[in-house]
Amino acid sequence: TGGIASRNRFLGEEQFTVFPAVEWKISGRRLSVRSPYISPDASCDELGFFLTGDRVKPFGEKSFSLQGRLDNITKVGGKRVNLEGIRTIIKQQSGVQDSVALALPEAGGREHRIVALVQGNCDPDEIKTALAAALEPYALPRLIKVVGRIPVNENGKYDRNAILRLLSA
Repeated sequence: TGGIASRNRFLGEEQFTVFPAVEWKISGRRLSVRSPYISPDASCDELGFFLTGDRVKPFGEKSFSLQGRLDNITKVGGKRVNLEGIRTIIKQQSGVQDSVALALPEAGGREHRIVALVQGNCDPDEIKTALAAALEPYALPRLIKVVGRIPVNENGKYDRNAILRLLSA
């Protein structure tokens, strides 16, 4: 993770080792860092710590493993993609009531592909056109599926497993 820590996958390292000039802590479940490598324009707390969107698990005082993201940022082709931004653009289209954008792992690789499930009475081609006008090609959903209702669980949260089943059907 640039400017914070490093690991060498070639040597089989799973955990990131924090650079000597970096201080870090876990805030909630997220990684917070104070570092001379962070942009002075970054939003930091009163102690100078920057709260990342990364979920981490500590390994001693100098190492951690990434456990995923707590925000809706993912990487596609090495570039950051804001899934919430995709969802927002989709929801602005005519006939759309709700949408979910997900990053799914590509078979056999470390890359992801973006997919979207859309609730409403709308045309997927019109959604694709709107997204293409607003996003870089790498951020475009490879699949957009329109359904009558996006599944939610008993708590009213999106039911990821049911959504994945719909997207694979």
